Amino acid sequence: MKNIVYLLLLNVFLFSCRKEKTTWDSNWTIPVINDTITLDRFVNDSTMAINSTGYYEIDLHRTLLDVNLIDLIKIPDTTIYESYTLSVSSLTIPPGTNFVNPSQVDEHDIDLKDVQLKKIRLKEGKISLKLKNVINTKTFFTVTLPGVSKNGIDFQHVYAAPAGNESNPGIIEETIDISGYYMDLTGANGGSFNKLQSFVSVKTDPQGPSVVITNNDITRLEATIKDLKVDYARGYLGNQIISDTTTVLLDALSKLTAGSINLPATILKFNISNGLKIPAKATLYEIKNENFNFNSISLTHPQIGQPFYLDPATGTWENFTPSQKTIEFNSTNSNIENFLENIGAKNTIGYAIQLNPWGNVSGGWNEVFPNSHIKVTIDANLPLTIGLDGLSAQDTFNFSLKQNEDKSNIESGKFIFDFQNAFPMQADFAIDLLDANNQLITTLNTDHVIASSLYGNSINAQGLLVNASKITLDINENIIHSLNQVQKLVIRVILNTPNPSTNQNEMIMIPEGAFIGVKIKTAFKLKAKI
Repeated sequence: MKNIVYLLLLNVFLFSCRKEKTTWDSNWTIPVINDTITLDRFVNDSTMAINSTGYYEIDLHRTLLDVNLIDLIKIPDTTIYESYTLSVSSLTIPPGTNFVNPSQVDEHDIDLKDVQLKKIRLKEGKISLKLKNVINTKTFFTVTLPGVSKNGIDFQHVYAAPAGNESNPGIIEETIDISGYYMDLTGANGGSFNKLQSFVSVKTDPQGPSVVITNNDITRLEATIKDLKVDYARGYLGNQIISDTTTVLLDALSKLTAGSINLPATILKFNISNGLKIPAKATLYEIKNENFNFNSISLTHPQIGQPFYLDPATGTWENFTPSQKTIEFNSTNSNIENFLENIGAKNTIGYAIQLNPWGNVSGGWNEVFPNSHIKVTIDANLPLTIGLDGLSAQDTFNFSLKQNEDKSNIESGKFIFDFQNAFPMQADFAIDLLDANNQLITTLNTDHVIASSLYGNSINAQGLLVNASKITLDINENIIHSLNQVQKLVIRVILNTPNPSTNQNEMIMIPEGAFIGVKIKTAFKLKAKI
């Protein structure tokens, strides 16, 4: 279509100097689309496979929920404030004197509510350190975090702060990466939880002068442990509940507007895997879909709305085994076929998972490893056998073609469709032309259909049938005059699966290699006025 516009503009430009108008007619045939559509891209992508008899089958495997440790444990940024001053009014100290040397380790609480962590490993983490020296000589801060270790060695750094005074302190700031560190949070006595330990000593410069320190000289330390992400944890991870109502929109199904689909007996499995060494209780509250007519169907099953329990995983870091729970939906225990045949574009799943439903029965020995997950997956395996009865689909496309009838314009034309169909289904189709207000201007339709392959001929040794169809949609003069008002095209397709013997719609299987080849071209009669 763009090629035609460019040609018309070129003609107008080249001959715009003529005083008298000249007109001529010409015929143009322009290819628009040459494409082939197959199901091959869905094979081996957890959607489809080919069975032993040479037909496509649904081999569906999808992950609906995947919760890992980072989702479960959120450690807030924790800031340690320490200030140090003399207990006497003043003191003269020689070079290299430890004037801050506490007798014990300080403990700091991490606010984790009901989560009680004893040991963690940091996938990511930082310490932002700020030291203030108010002594009139350089001082050395030795910062130790007992229990925060890497390769068995506790975190310890020495920082030199420049000389200063109370009004103009010597300041040093640094950010330290502590990714890969372990943190023992059991406190100084080893029997607590959520306890971060610190020990700070400060001494004057061994190469500096003797200085006088008073009890008004306050040396300060500020350390913020932040951006912590955990990939291992041991303790009690609380009674937290992970819940959500998830809406999944299937865009392809939202194009359907009428008709019905018939599916064979189907088995659908929900698999729940608990890779945490934590007992859990889960509930599927609702599984519902809504179709193009706003009809909704809720999936029924004895398990829906009833809690079930997930055993903890077993084993160790190097070799652990998740516990498994499978809920099967079939034609005996559920309305799975009616649910799927509702063709719901809007799907809603409501669930809740509660950790430690009986409280801290493990004695603080919940354990989660780097590759621990709670996963919910869905599996289905069935032949791609379907029956279609007037299943209508439509899609809308923006369209604009402006013509100046005093210059060059289209007088008449047609769209020509050539189909090579190897799918055992047929389709009627039409095109609606709409204005900017979505009002119908006219409809381009045909009495012909895209014929089912079952009415065609075999093209290979496997017996794949193909049927050729040629369909023409005329664009008459009345439609041509309305093209300036057209803003949208709505393509409507009605699908059926007729049996060649009875011409009644029946269930069909789709053979390996099925395709539909599409060639679309336009044939226009143009009138140019120069």
